[in-house]
Amino acid sequence: ENPLSFYLQKMSENHFLQSDDFEQICKIIMSKDYEILQVAALLILITEKSLNEKSLSAFVRQILRYSQTFSDESEMIDICGTGGDGFKSINVSTTSAFILAALGVKVAKHGNRAISSSSGSTDVLEALNITTPNTLESALKQLNNQGLSFLHAPFFHPLVGELKEIRSRLGVRTVFNVLGPLLHPNLKLKYQLMGNYHAPVHRLLIEVLKNLGRKKALVVRGNDGMDELSICDESKIYELCEGEILEYSICPEQFGFKRAFHSEIIGSSAY
Repeated sequence: ENPLSFYLQKMSENHFLQSDDFEQICKIIMSKDYEILQVAALLILITEKSLNEKSLSAFVRQILRYSQTFSDESEMIDICGTGGDGFKSINVSTTSAFILAALGVKVAKHGNRAISSSSGSTDVLEALNITTPNTLESALKQLNNQGLSFLHAPFFHPLVGELKEIRSRLGVRTVFNVLGPLLHPNLKLKYQLMGNYHAPVHRLLIEVLKNLGRKKALVVRGNDGMDELSICDESKIYELCEGEILEYSICPEQFGFKRAFHSEIIGSSAY
């Protein structure tokens, strides 16, 4: 019997997976002792049957056990979105990281290559001839010396990389489409601004960030579906503050901006 069969059966009977289950699943994936079809089924069932605050938090923690991580309680922030909104907009979070760093805010920017946009953080940096740190030591040195470092997700998370081809061949969105920003390598990260494209998990994501120990966090989504604070529509925000979760909406006009058309914020290739 395939090692994953037990967990597939458990979810097919509408049982949520627990931390011990995710621990074993991650071990199986990292040992490469699996059938591709069963992993594909597992990803779909986790997405459909086993997504709540406890299960998603447990999955994140288990993945991080196989990641390159560090623990730094100093004041720093991550700005990262799920991607996947399909708008192919300009790269907002990378630009924002440079602006924040110039203002004296320490930014440990977790990022990857493009998902739905024309260029992801790593693509933009390469086009600017900025080398992404390829060791944890160099990333931390850059962060401490310059107040800004870009943490290329595939380098830090080999388990996620192991599933890359399967996810690509599967061709549908799975839990991994919202997991990325939750997997910051700093296990003691206190501040985070996260964009989310997927309305059904909007509140779930802020609950997971709370569970992971964030002190203050925002999960934002444009009502138009952008994984950003939209310049084209109102945006819904879940804010974690002092252990409480607040819910509210904002619109561009509140900040003196005129609403734009999506065609005005389409990005092009970074190259």
